[in-house]
Amino acid sequence: MEELYEQGRVKAIGLSNFLPHHIRPLLEVARIRPMVDQLELHVGYMQEYTLSYLRKEGILPQAWSPLGRAKLINDGTVSNIAAKYGCTNAALLLRYLNQRGIPVITKASSKERMKENLDIFGFRIAEDDMSYLSSLPERGWSGEHPDEV
Repeated sequence: MEELYEQGRVKAIGLSNFLPHHIRPLLEVARIRPMVDQLELHVGYMQEYTLSYLRKEGILPQAWSPLGRAKLINDGTVSNIAAKYGCTNAALLLRYLNQRGIPVITKASSKERMKENLDIFGFRIAEDDMSYLSSLPERGWSGEHPDEV
């Protein structure tokens, strides 16, 4: 990957599901630091320790499964907050990550859902709601841990 990056054939070196204990040994030998780490990140599974580590190391976190594998689409707690903003649960969940500076990789089953997933910039989630969403107990987690899969 480093050779491809140096040749200009790739624009960024990324990781997927790397946790701090995976990244530390890599940084000891890498000539070029990874720029992004794709992780399962969503309300109810934010991996705060890993996010803090990535920020400290200058590695951008990117969220896959930002809707908790659709488990959060019908979550009552998320629905209550989404109603305050007049948006869908999906829009609220994506906006939450966006407001935290975390780019997302979304999956959509239709053109309408794709459009809906892009319509997250017409509102801002209040700080108290951001705090509440950040403090929810674990929910929506895939159950897949990088050290056990």
